[in-house]
Amino acid sequence: MSRIKSRITSATIGVILFFGMPFGLAAATEYVPISDFYTDKNAIVAVDNRLLVSATHRAYLLFEPGVAAADIEQATLKMHLVHHKDNCPEPRDITVSAISAEAMKDIPETAASIGRGFAPPPLSGVPSATLTVDGSQDSRYWETDVTGLIRAQLSGEGNPSTGGFAFMLARTSDARQGAPLRFTDRDPRNDSSSARLGKPPVLLIRKKNDIGPTAVSAINLESDFPLPISMPFGNGDVATTPRLRGFTVRFDADEKNFRDARALGANSVRLMLSPITTHASNPVGAWQKMLERLPSQLEAARENGIFVVVSLFSPPMGNYRELRAAGKNAWAHYLWREPGELELMKKQAVETARLIKPFAGHVWLELKNEPLDWDDFPSYPQNWPDWAQRLINAVREISDVPIVVQVGPGGLCWGFATFPVLQGDNIVYSVHNYQPHAYTHQGVKNLEGTDLKQAYEKIKQPWPGQFGDSGGGVWDAARLRKELAPAIEFARKNKARIYVGEFGVARWAPDAAQYLRDNIELFEELGWDWTYHAFRESHIWSFEHNEEYSTYHDARRADSMNDRGKILRQYLSRNAQ
Repeated sequence: MSRIKSRITSATIGVILFFGMPFGLAAATEYVPISDFYTDKNAIVAVDNRLLVSATHRAYLLFEPGVAAADIEQATLKMHLVHHKDNCPEPRDITVSAISAEAMKDIPETAASIGRGFAPPPLSGVPSATLTVDGSQDSRYWETDVTGLIRAQLSGEGNPSTGGFAFMLARTSDARQGAPLRFTDRDPRNDSSSARLGKPPVLLIRKKNDIGPTAVSAINLESDFPLPISMPFGNGDVATTPRLRGFTVRFDADEKNFRDARALGANSVRLMLSPITTHASNPVGAWQKMLERLPSQLEAARENGIFVVVSLFSPPMGNYRELRAAGKNAWAHYLWREPGELELMKKQAVETARLIKPFAGHVWLELKNEPLDWDDFPSYPQNWPDWAQRLINAVREISDVPIVVQVGPGGLCWGFATFPVLQGDNIVYSVHNYQPHAYTHQGVKNLEGTDLKQAYEKIKQPWPGQFGDSGGGVWDAARLRKELAPAIEFARKNKARIYVGEFGVARWAPDAAQYLRDNIELFEELGWDWTYHAFRESHIWSFEHNEEYSTYHDARRADSMNDRGKILRQYLSRNAQ
């Protein structure tokens, strides 16, 4: 499936109409790789650094632009080198060879997941290209023409005439060339400074006879939804922030995630910062890394016209692992009963609020994800209203950032029936919706990191349908409205802004597209903000994967835009209106 970042470059002259159909001169389109990683001298995937130190090191790139090689007028490969001119001023060459695209198709999402050597040979009979780096210049993109190399791949085994183009990059063996070449990749474990400073590889393609409307591909193009780079997100007040429609994203989301989300029509993301579930062995250290990464993430999001809801999923509890071992609810019960945890949450909220101040008008701050203590269920934790107010007061001492308060319990909306209106301005109230869980979570067996009490192993359950959640009965669009009634009434009575921070359904659930439509139609009618869960976080919720029931290791990306993706795209397009 083509994951495309399409940018109409300065070569395009003309008028951009809605849905981004440029007229005029031939337009060039940029594509970022769907897989890229680096190997060391032993052909083992390198995790900590992305270097081409010698001729034994390799970089691998896979692009799937969905363009026939025979239709390409010109193709240019661009690589960003993180470099200081005083380090090594001599010129250096990189050899670019073609390899089998099929050899890279089964590579996992991150290099850290590969865990084995990888050394496919260059395709026989396909000429290489040379990318020359001028060491006297600082960090920038360097490029080389790969038109002939791509066309020659038509005759190579494992490379279809459309879609997959794979490249291998290696240093030449010229002894005069010193200093390593540093690049970036998509591996979330790569936290080196060069990775944070770098930019992704790009394949720039201009098609033959590419005059007139550009083709709309499966996962699309920035030009489909011509959102301005500087979105009109208002002056920082809730009242002036436009409707948010987008995705939830991982704690380590990077510029590519934001760029691709925007290309799909999103104007916002919910950045999930969860140190205890992502790094249970060292939540405190993980939280510090998240703080270090956050400013660059917000800057990248702002540059790509993406508003960010920074979600403090959980405080960095140093004793989380021990509490978790004592029982599924032990850590949560401790959290809501131990006064010291409130102070920890205050510290987390305040230091985050201070860090995001330079991004006022482009960010909201969410205090906690899915507040839940099973001892207080079916209500929210008994301390939560008081604690939420104390957290708001602490943040307000340093910042006027809009604050998102999720009511609970957990991802349910039942707490809205009794939750008090909190004191202060710029407060948004949040709800999640996965009801009925027996439908949305069907086939989800691993409950680690969730608040589910049970696994829903039965699959192939259709929507609408008969489910036992919330008293049981028929679940359909009308039942969703009834389920969300407490939040609907709270919003009406208090003129509150409601944000649906998460909603979604397992990709293999029958009629999943209709379930998404029924939810979004209701949110749109009510004027609620929403972010779909999730974008490149888990294969379970991924609209970029097919509908086959599978484990993580067997999950496969869809060959074309599926119905779930089409529904999301349909409603995300309203951001451009």
